[in-house]
Amino acid sequence: MVLAQPGANGLPDGSPSAAAPAPAGSSSSSMSAPRPGSSFELPILTNSLNQEVFVKGVGTHMWQSSGDESSNWSHILRSWGLLNYPRFAMARLLGGFTVLERCPNSWDRYEEDAALSSSLGCNGFRLSLEWSRIEPRRGFIDQAAVQRYRDIFAALLRRGMTPNATLHHFTHPQWFDELGGFTKAENIQIFVDFAVKAVQLFGDQCQLWATFNEPTSSSTMGFIFGAYPPGQMLGLETAGRALLNMLRAHTAAYRAIKALPGGERHKVGFTHMVIPFSHWPDLGPLTAHSRFAARWLTFWWGYDLMHEYLQSGKFAWCVPSLGSGGSSCSFVVQDGRPPLDWFGVNFYSRPVISPFLTPGRLPWQVISDLGYPIDPQGMYEVLVRCSAYGVPLYVTETGVSIDSQRHRQYMVDSYLKEILRAMSDGVDVRGLYYWTLLDNFEWNGGYSIKFGLYEWSPWPWGSDRRKRSAADTLAGFYHSLPPTVAAVRKWASHADLSHEQHSPPPHSLRWWASNCLLLYFAALQWLWRLGGRLLQLAPAAAAVVTSAPRVHGKHVEAERTAAAQMQATAALKRSL
Repeated sequence: MVLAQPGANGLPDGSPSAAAPAPAGSSSSSMSAPRPGSSFELPILTNSLNQEVFVKGVGTHMWQSSGDESSNWSHILRSWGLLNYPRFAMARLLGGFTVLERCPNSWDRYEEDAALSSSLGCNGFRLSLEWSRIEPRRGFIDQAAVQRYRDIFAALLRRGMTPNATLHHFTHPQWFDELGGFTKAENIQIFVDFAVKAVQLFGDQCQLWATFNEPTSSSTMGFIFGAYPPGQMLGLETAGRALLNMLRAHTAAYRAIKALPGGERHKVGFTHMVIPFSHWPDLGPLTAHSRFAARWLTFWWGYDLMHEYLQSGKFAWCVPSLGSGGSSCSFVVQDGRPPLDWFGVNFYSRPVISPFLTPGRLPWQVISDLGYPIDPQGMYEVLVRCSAYGVPLYVTETGVSIDSQRHRQYMVDSYLKEILRAMSDGVDVRGLYYWTLLDNFEWNGGYSIKFGLYEWSPWPWGSDRRKRSAADTLAGFYHSLPPTVAAVRKWASHADLSHEQHSPPPHSLRWWASNCLLLYFAALQWLWRLGGRLLQLAPAAAAVVTSAPRVHGKHVEAERTAAAQMQATAALKRSL
């Protein structure tokens, strides 16, 4: 599906024609891979919107598509059991395998993936730099991994795609977790050292960097829900401290990168999951619990907290309290506004909490496999909201996992049109990275969640990089759009950006199975954790119980001794 094109050539009068994508394997003198040690100026972020290229890209994650034995996530896949962390048992039941057993293997098949991306019309490619591959042991740099990443960057550059590298995308070395990770402020410098080393190793091939991907997701899922490493549950204050340390690590890494020779050429930002939760229409006391759950979830994912922090530098960890609108502040700090060259907006939906505290939707919405509705209007609204930060925006993630290919195409069509509508209304959006190129191991959802433009299955008889129809929809947009930010904005102001509303399909069997298993395993996990906590308290309780008679006996003996002393004193007085 291609955007309606207002002119005879698909562009408004005076607009530049759309640039044809470079064919797979082709090279360009302006985008050829640099020699090691050479300086290479990338043409994405410039001072002029008339010259700056509008990024049309896809996003990937190396661990999700290739695994790695030294990662903290690999550690939990090997050690987390059915009862301790049943959400991963659910992922195995629905997906069959983990990423350590079967994977798309982008680590070795990067040339194929680069060619697939180029065929879609991409000029940008977002990827993760796996810290655990580069530094599997503290202080040891794996030169083979460094060379492989240089080969990956070169494959992208040969095809005219500018890399955007994320330094921390949920994963890090297990040894960093064992040091306390981001729960300890003294570990910030360890991450900064890695960030500096990465820029020194790859800065001639990559100049667009994200320090962190979705720090609020790491803190919420890792310390409140226990679904990500380190698996802590209801550690509310710990989650806040870890989030604050990640944000401070971004600031420290930004300054360290800029202080390097030629550091001003590197453009540094981070990405944030902008995710406000809502609830079914207000039915008074009947929906009070879902309203409160929506408030809590909105806070934990940092919707308002990050909005304030990015504008003023104030970090207020104030957990919503029961009741109407109140909150309880664990701590408030004023660090100053964080430095950013750009900001990455990760938006999928505005999830709806049902009265049953399960994922829901409004009557007209289409719901995805992860339980959130397809919400094009939400994309427009969060981009307008994030324009308040005063820096260029990239949509660094958006996508959907849903069985219906028609609704997958609808998501691509409607979300991209809302991005263009925001641009035509003056929001400074510089590009899009669609999530994701291939089906991969979607964290605690495993292989049951399928975001890929290309289908991949872990089963021997399954698909291996088979194109979905949504890939053609995205490619239609990418090939139609003009090359520069200014031209895209002008083009969008004349284009037909309407999109039809699709009626919701019936829930798939996998959706019902996933949600039923999710509720079952969540209840099992909470009961198991509660039982474990009671077992931890049992020895102390037993000590109190068993010590009670001894304490009572000591009191009785003391009373008898005192009585005997009083009797002896009285007898002595009588004798005198």
